[in-house]
Amino acid sequence: MSQAEEITYLPEVECIVTVENGILGTHVVAVPDEDGNREFLRVGKGGVVRDNGKTYLPVGIVHLDYRKRRTLVELPVEADSGHHRLWVPFTHFRRQGTSP
Repeated sequence: MSQAEEITYLPEVECIVTVENGILGTHVVAVPDEDGNREFLRVGKGGVVRDNGKTYLPVGIVHLDYRKRRTLVELPVEADSGHHRLWVPFTHFRRQGTSP
């Protein structure tokens, strides 16, 4: 009997950089939620992590919903919409073992 591989995710959510090197070197990133809606926010220089051609935003973990395979995250800054938290699927997180 073989054991299932355990996956460990880092507290970094995949995002899309929409503006690079904006005002004072900031980036505008779009973070998709579980429904595909995007939350846009401005992060400071060095506020994102790049790995294997993808960009990740460090977030705070508020709650894990294992049944629905999603996480309630707290964004590092308020999104343009005024949201601070959103539900993100596990698959949008960077897996441990890849390097920034």
